[in-house]
Amino acid sequence: MIRVNLSRWLSRLVIASTFFTCPAVDHILTFWIKPYPLLTSQPSSFKINPFMAPHALAAMIETSEVWPTAGLVALYGGYIAISDISGQITFPLMQQKPNFLFIITRSIRPVFMLGNTIHHWELVAGAPTRCFTINQQQDPTTQFYFWEVTESSLPPHLIIPLNAVIIFINPESVMVPLGITITYDHAQFILPPLYLINHPDTVTPALTALGIKSFFSPIANKYKKQQENYYARQLSLQPKAK
Repeated sequence: MIRVNLSRWLSRLVIASTFFTCPAVDHILTFWIKPYPLLTSQPSSFKINPFMAPHALAAMIETSEVWPTAGLVALYGGYIAISDISGQITFPLMQQKPNFLFIITRSIRPVFMLGNTIHHWELVAGAPTRCFTINQQQDPTTQFYFWEVTESSLPPHLIIPLNAVIIFINPESVMVPLGITITYDHAQFILPPLYLINHPDTVTPALTALGIKSFFSPIANKYKKQQENYYARQLSLQPKAK
């Protein structure tokens, strides 16, 4: 019980530090962290009817436990973001090429150049870490765009590249689907989702985020009315500290 309360308190503390009124941005990078779906046990004679109503089929898919997807911490392009209640994490897009790297770990460390100036960030040697490359490609026959996800080795010398999205979570708690995911050619990059396969430890990553959040700019959401009864969300940024 103490662990659950501490986890919620730390998540709320980090989330509360991201609410600022800042300029809006046009292009974003976003993805979702979802609970892994499990098929409920059925009698051996049970067969799925291909004409079954979608809502009836969806009722058969469930998770054995509702794992929290809110309050998970991620870093990208000098910004820190927290997953919302639906597990969505959103950043301002800091690059033009659709090539990214998912780094799943529980801790990173800064390498200083002079005084408080950070030269780069590194992975912690020996810490459990998994890396996945995400590249957007186009099929020459169908002209469809797609993301191709492959698991890769750790970056050279453990130096975190600029196109990396760091997700603070135990790698054993996350499943990253490999292969192809259909996408579209537009300015907003929607990366393939990640799935929680067991209850994540959110306390340790939250403590790590509290220790390094002063080096990253927070993100908030800004809403404005565009049409009658319709509100559009825009990503807002806290200016980086000089």
